[in-house]
Amino acid sequence: MKRMTAARRYREIAPRAIADHWLDVGCANGVFMAHAAAQGHEVSGIDLSDVAVAQAREKGLDATCTTIADYAPGRTFDTITGFDVLEHVLDPGGFLDDARRLIAPDGRLFLTVPDTASIIRKVMGSRWCFYIPEEHLHYYDPSTIRLILARHGFEAIRVSRTFKPISYAYALTQFREYNPLIFKLLNAAGALLPRALKERPVPLYIGEMMVTARPANMPMCS
Repeated sequence: MKRMTAARRYREIAPRAIADHWLDVGCANGVFMAHAAAQGHEVSGIDLSDVAVAQAREKGLDATCTTIADYAPGRTFDTITGFDVLEHVLDPGGFLDDARRLIAPDGRLFLTVPDTASIIRKVMGSRWCFYIPEEHLHYYDPSTIRLILARHGFEAIRVSRTFKPISYAYALTQFREYNPLIFKLLNAAGALLPRALKERPVPLYIGEMMVTARPANMPMCS
């Protein structure tokens, strides 16, 4: 599912990304990096986990164990990605300031974050899977993500829904934790499904948005 998510996210951003040098912030073990590199991009990545970074390096990827604040590569990047990152950081404004420092004047920034205005959040209420107080420290909707980007030198040029490949079996484990009633209904219905179908990932909307931004000094394109 992680490889499928990486491929889907690449397809989403590729039409608007700037080619050449990419930086993946929160790269983990390099699944997205590897996919982007296979498409011909020069990709670097940073992550806080030394274990994950070591795994990425074993794949021959340019990964560094560091924070974005301490990262000083001596260059800028044409495209910066931060998937499932901004909700975790203690200082999202500082994070964006550092992204602004590292991005090329005509570069593109891509973020995925949970969307508190999503219909999924409204349906799930307090049991929404992205409500994880010990991990997710900040929450956004389309208007607030645009606002914080503007305050830190970026212009949001696109905010849209994004999907994740999730299997029926994986969804059941999530609902077991976050919404027992839905779990009981889906578990009963799943008894009629073949195992192969229950383990086949399909793109689902779970309340996330994909944000595309550029440095605020960029001229408007026609």
